[in-house]
Amino acid sequence: YAKLTLGNAYYQMQDYAKAKDYFNQVAAGENKELAALAEVSVIASNLAAKDYAATVTAADAFAAKYPTHFALAQVFQYKALAQELAGNAKEAKESYTKVSMQYPNTYYSAFADLRLKDIK
Repeated sequence: YAKLTLGNAYYQMQDYAKAKDYFNQVAAGENKELAALAEVSVIASNLAAKDYAATVTAADAFAAKYPTHFALAQVFQYKALAQELAGNAKEAKESYTKVSMQYPNTYYSAFADLRLKDIK
């Protein structure tokens, strides 16, 4: 928990590389629940650091590893946002549509619906 807290602190200070280091240490640990949450934080760190390719890759890996995890909607939203910010409108639309359809009546669906209206 200390390493996760340190990762969060570095994330808040916008030192995403150092945050990812701590999150990756937690992700490699024995506590599988905590490891999964740390992996979500790695994805968020990639997105915040504008490493869009790494965001998409990590999101896909997370979905394959944890196909029923409660954070999947969040992970797919990060993926869609990374695709959009990278200029991949077609892929972003597909990802946002997936979020909207698979996670209706959630914040993630509402966000996806708004983004779908704006993407050309």
